[in-house]
Amino acid sequence: MRASLTATTGVQRFFDYWGTPILAGLAVVILLGLVSPWGNVTVVRPLLRALAWAGSLVGVAGTAGLIETIRYFPGDLTNDRLGGIYPATFLFVYACFLVLGLAFGVTAWPTRR
Repeated sequence: MRASLTATTGVQRFFDYWGTPILAGLAVVILLGLVSPWGNVTVVRPLLRALAWAGSLVGVAGTAGLIETIRYFPGDLTNDRLGGIYPATFLFVYACFLVLGLAFGVTAWPTRR
């Protein structure tokens, strides 16, 4: 694996390390807001509902990624093709996207009018 010749800034490093945990925490707040009493405030409820329906689209990306990764399995899975990452890593990540999208969809479904 080759190291990048360009230096990363402090902001890039921050999001490289903390971007996923911050987004996961935001997802938890959205999902809990839809099922908790504090999420029933008239101003907050429509926002949470819209974010949950938008978050359910992550399931589409997860499904597409799973299909694409599974299509690669019969082919050549060398390090040149996958960049030194195990194929199971891709399956795990896209399965997590699918589960998150389903969680958003299942939580947002009862809030429809």
